Amino acid sequence: ATMDADGHLGYVSPSHERVLGHRPDEIVGEELRRRIHPQDQEHLARTMAELIAKGGTARMEFRTWHRDGSPRVIESIASNLLHDPVVGAIVLNSRDVTARRKAEDRTETLLQVATAIHGALDPTELVERVQQQVAAALPCDFVATLLRDAGGGSFRLLSSNDIPANLRAAAHALE
Repeated sequence: ATMDADGHLGYVSPSHERVLGHRPDEIVGEELRRRIHPQDQEHLARTMAELIAKGGTARMEFRTWHRDGSPRVIESIASNLLHDPVVGAIVLNSRDVTARRKAEDRTETLLQVATAIHGALDPTELVERVQQQVAAALPCDFVATLLRDAGGGSFRLLSSNDIPANLRAAAHALE
């Protein structure tokens, strides 16, 4: 894609439709920041301002959405060719790195779990440490672990991470 110094898209590759679900003609002329996750806009604006002021290239990673609403992570290399009379734009070479980012996040979570459980010999302590990491990694309000007895008949609340009293009582009712 190309964009002008004000951030408006001038050319959008046909591959954009495959990656993000939008035909190029639907977004040419739009300001790029309108398609960027609000939490990433400030960083993107600073990066672009520096690129325009100093020239050269800049690597950016930002979140956006596919037409179907699913979140995507895009990595772009922006080259300032505003001074080039033939191009006269910032050229963006971008790719979808969503799968890579998810894999990196999973790896980081596993590393945090491994670090947290290091040295835990007591099974309950081990489960509590894992629960803390799960609660931190997932968008959830609380985490609980139920242990099913070997005979398959009953459950026991082994550990919980700040679950409400009514849910704790429901878990105990399974025992």
